[in-house]
Amino acid sequence: MIAFATAPEQVALDGDSNNSPFTTALVQHITTPGLEIRQFMGRVRKTVYENTNKVQLPYVTDALLDEFYFAGRDPNAKTIPVAPPKPIPLATPRKIIIEEKESKTPSLSEKEAYALAEKIGTKGAWNAFLNQFPHGNYASFAKAARDKINAPVLKPQPPVASLTPPNIKHETSTGFLFPRSNSRLIRPEELRRLSRRELRIARNEIYARLGRYFNSADLKRHFSRFSWYRPYTWNPSLNRTERANVDLIKQFE
Repeated sequence: MIAFATAPEQVALDGDSNNSPFTTALVQHITTPGLEIRQFMGRVRKTVYENTNKVQLPYVTDALLDEFYFAGRDPNAKTIPVAPPKPIPLATPRKIIIEEKESKTPSLSEKEAYALAEKIGTKGAWNAFLNQFPHGNYASFAKAARDKINAPVLKPQPPVASLTPPNIKHETSTGFLFPRSNSRLIRPEELRRLSRRELRIARNEIYARLGRYFNSADLKRHFSRFSWYRPYTWNPSLNRTERANVDLIKQFE
């Protein structure tokens, strides 16, 4: 016989006294003479169910052939007929085990823990992930996501007249991987789907929007296709949102 403190997939209550509701019921009935073990567990089950307001219901499985009494047989009690168990391929030891079911949290892989922290999206969730996987493959991404929560809400910065040449119109819908990377923070989940080349383009389009020259021939070719690209400086000034986005993209690169 195997007796559990509660039903499968449920969590046993601890109770308010020194013993849990299940242990309290065991102690209450185990010294009653004349209780065959199946009657005994029936009383334990009923006591726990009533004392927990019908929340916790102990679970029992058995393959007993004979009767068993913890406190001895009642000489005046009638014998309880016991139906034989169905045949099973493996022999089942006639060992009585009474145990309380413990609530155990299954261990998560780093990938599963990251997905859970991302779903919760709080600073505490990211800290819990980093405490468990401080040097894991996803640690830098988790730090970036946590820092994003701590970052102040930034208002769009007005353009600096001295750094913006006349007659330049910034188009926000043609050729950009992230059209609003100058005014909104990019989310990590948006970057995970990009290739390394696309990440490089996304980072440099932040500079291209501000009119930066490029030494790299492939970057020149890429941005020269768009009418909004008008290079005029080697060192454009980034606002705080643009700087945060550049730093995040570098981590993914």
